[in-house]
Amino acid sequence: MFIRLLFLILIISSACKSSFSQKYVQKYGRGCLYDSSRYEQIPLTAPLFRGNEGLPTSASLREFCPTPGNQGDYGTCTAWASAYAARTILMAQRFQMTPEEISKQAFSPSYVYNQIRLTSDCMYGIYIADALDLLKNEGCVTYNEFGYECEKSVTDTDKQKAKDNMIQDYKRLFVRNSSTAESSIITPVKKALSEGKPVVISLQCFASFDDAKDLWTPSPNDQSNGYHAMAVIAYDDKMYGGAFQLMNSWGVGWGKGGFTWVKYADFKKYCMEAYEVVDFKYNPHSPKLSHSGEVVFKKSDGENMEAFLEKNVFKMNQNYFSGTSFQFLMSHNEPVYLYAIGTDLSKKCSLLFPYNQGISPLLSYNKGTVIFPADQYYVQLDNTKGIDYVCILYANESLNIEEIMQKMEKLEGDIYSRLSEAVGKKRIIPAIDYSKEGKIGFRATRNINESGKIVPLIVEIRHE
Repeated sequence: MFIRLLFLILIISSACKSSFSQKYVQKYGRGCLYDSSRYEQIPLTAPLFRGNEGLPTSASLREFCPTPGNQGDYGTCTAWASAYAARTILMAQRFQMTPEEISKQAFSPSYVYNQIRLTSDCMYGIYIADALDLLKNEGCVTYNEFGYECEKSVTDTDKQKAKDNMIQDYKRLFVRNSSTAESSIITPVKKALSEGKPVVISLQCFASFDDAKDLWTPSPNDQSNGYHAMAVIAYDDKMYGGAFQLMNSWGVGWGKGGFTWVKYADFKKYCMEAYEVVDFKYNPHSPKLSHSGEVVFKKSDGENMEAFLEKNVFKMNQNYFSGTSFQFLMSHNEPVYLYAIGTDLSKKCSLLFPYNQGISPLLSYNKGTVIFPADQYYVQLDNTKGIDYVCILYANESLNIEEIMQKMEKLEGDIYSRLSEAVGKKRIIPAIDYSKEGKIGFRATRNINESGKIVPLIVEIRHE
């Protein structure tokens, strides 16, 4: 009996040892914290009306990438992806840097990580949105200035230098749930890259990713090992049947020179979050900036609602009956923050666009169109006869739109006076040329150092 029991113990011991020896041993550092509820709180990119038309079959930011660095065993991948990769790419594009200049001027991951880490050491991860918040509100300094040091503290001098390198903004690119279509994840990332915007992602990481080469192909029964942040820097519909290229932070010896491709289907399956990083601050060598936009109102039967200009307000050519259904399309020809306010003679204001708090007002592409209320949907004039107004603001900076609406409700005077007073007259671009030949639109020019950064466009609708 004793001999048999000893034999069973040896068998069990041997089995445990075999299982332990096959356990995945992580080769590289990770460090991306992922929380789906936190991700869903970030403003989502607005769906573009026919936004996929004209999307090229490939786009690449590879020429603007610094040489991939190596995070070592630290949990700093998020800072590498957001600061060293994405922020550097945006700077390299703006100043059209050479490869040598790019690597010399790359930004420091430690400057970001050391300020927002959750532990005293550098082994634990951080959230992507926290890193992008810091880049947006405080900026960053270069690798040459701050290095990659876990224990280094940020000084006031560092913070002063960092202000010159703030990003304009960032936004979430997709909603992730069990019903999300592949195109709803793939297309927004491709659109961002085609417009020169790097994308920072959180990827569910597996053992096979450690040994990826030019292409990462997940293995059957792959062992998951948390999440890893990287920058998406290219896509190609013909590469491996359609794939994204990722810039990693595991050195040039990993993948192919520090990069790898991931097929669209695998990207859709394992990419947990994606953020477009934006910088449309203008080159100081171009003193004059041009802005333009157009708004088209359409009835549900497809007929355009024409208007004429009178004292900075576009007035519809005809009155419309209560119950008339319509939609309006807002186009822009430069990156812009876009807002639309609805009001009437009661002065009560409502926000029409962004149409909920989960949508970003940032339209970061060079050209685009958004539609209210949505494609194939219409808004209807209610039974309160009189005058309705749609006030659209094209801005080069984010606005406190709730505060603007509250001020408009309290002010007296005509609609243009109330809106301009609520926005701040000095913030309105002085040289605005409103369309006068049937179109609802504008062209504007300003000097880069002028305080005016907003174009108000007001449309009056009379209904009976």
